[in-house]
Amino acid sequence: MNKPVSGKLFIIEAWISPLDAETALPYLISDSVNRIIIVGKKYPHIKAEILADIQKRFKNASPSKVAPGKGIWMVTNSALAFNCNNFPVTQPGNSADITVIAKGTAALGIQAHFNLVVNGICLANAFVESEYEEFHFSTIASESGFESFFIYFDNDVFKDKYTDRNLNISGIKINGMSIDATEQNTVLITDYDASVNGFASQAEEFKNYIIQLGVDRAKIETVTFEQVSGNQTLASARAFRRNVNLPDSGAVNILSSGLHSRRTWLTYQRILGSTTRVGVLNFEPTGTLKGKRNNLFASFIYLNDEMFSFLVTWIQLTAGSP
Repeated sequence: MNKPVSGKLFIIEAWISPLDAETALPYLISDSVNRIIIVGKKYPHIKAEILADIQKRFKNASPSKVAPGKGIWMVTNSALAFNCNNFPVTQPGNSADITVIAKGTAALGIQAHFNLVVNGICLANAFVESEYEEFHFSTIASESGFESFFIYFDNDVFKDKYTDRNLNISGIKINGMSIDATEQNTVLITDYDASVNGFASQAEEFKNYIIQLGVDRAKIETVTFEQVSGNQTLASARAFRRNVNLPDSGAVNILSSGLHSRRTWLTYQRILGSTTRVGVLNFEPTGTLKGKRNNLFASFIYLNDEMFSFLVTWIQLTAGSP
């Protein structure tokens, strides 16, 4: 659904894919948008559980099947955890020099992108090239040393073997000491919290990525809400209404994705009321490129799920209080 209105305030639903942001980029950096508000759920804080699970997996690791120098391929958005027990001791207050050796495959003209997350903080990020390159960073060692060390891949795109953006990590260096990325030294994580990706919310993570794409950070604000088990689109619209002041007879456009854009438009229109004109933009290209709905059965399930969710949302907003 594409139904834009005239206005320079733009809302982004932070759950949408990196591809959606990349496709909308010409619009986001244009003068037609002067205020971008990203709305997303807060990430859970389960650091102790995640770190305990990682250490358990390192303890039980079998000899690696990956030869040093071949690296670990990350083929979907995920985090690669390194075993901090292998790191050299760095005294608190001293500088720790970090090198990440990485390469990747590009898709749609954009290379793979990673964030370096140390002790739960996103220190830096970079786009890689098609051949291995060394990326140099530094931080100040904390009292607790290295508790966690993650390389977080955040812009996966997949269509087929010719359009597949992936990240390969060959290894790292800590103060000159080389540590190869092998199955014995690393753990791949697909379920993560704020301590793994370095961001407190989806909104902050999405903000970080579009800034790397070239969007002016001065334009961007974030709104967060507690994760809910039910209608997150409704939760995001309510969070927006609570936290953002709109002028009378204001206008907003919302970046959404696919069939879901219809539910987004309905939800925000009802929540913001008749004094606000709500538009929606869906930049998803013809032919899905996310690798999630590229077969008939998956498309059928997606279509029925969105139709049912739209109906439930309509009933909820019509019968109950916004």
